[in-house]
Amino acid sequence: MLVSLTWGLVAGHLLARPHVLAMPLLVIWTASLIRACEENRAPRLWLLVVMVCWANLHGGFTLGLALTAAFGAEAVLGTKGRAERYKTARRWALFGALSLAAAMLTPYGFKGLLFTWKILSMSYALDNIGEWLSPNFH
Repeated sequence: MLVSLTWGLVAGHLLARPHVLAMPLLVIWTASLIRACEENRAPRLWLLVVMVCWANLHGGFTLGLALTAAFGAEAVLGTKGRAERYKTARRWALFGALSLAAAMLTPYGFKGLLFTWKILSMSYALDNIGEWLSPNFH
């Protein structure tokens, strides 16, 4: 009975929802950033392929860019010594720039980055995304 109830709640999200495919990419991205931060190194470059896939699947890729900045700042602030801090900052900045470039490898290019902010402005979302509207019981 609980499985049926769960299926009923989840079924609407499994149809034409790209976030079902994008969420595993979020997990891979975040886990890799955490691992890199804990090991005092920049993330591996193969992660850029994840960003390209993510940017072409779902608009949540901008969260990945924000996480890169946050974990990069943590890695830089966690290093001791000026020379080591500069080296860490340079590596994470390079990875961040490459991630940004990878995120623009979509048919929309730079506009894909701006579209996330456009959706988050509620006037656009309420005018164009029916799922975000209040229920109309008339």
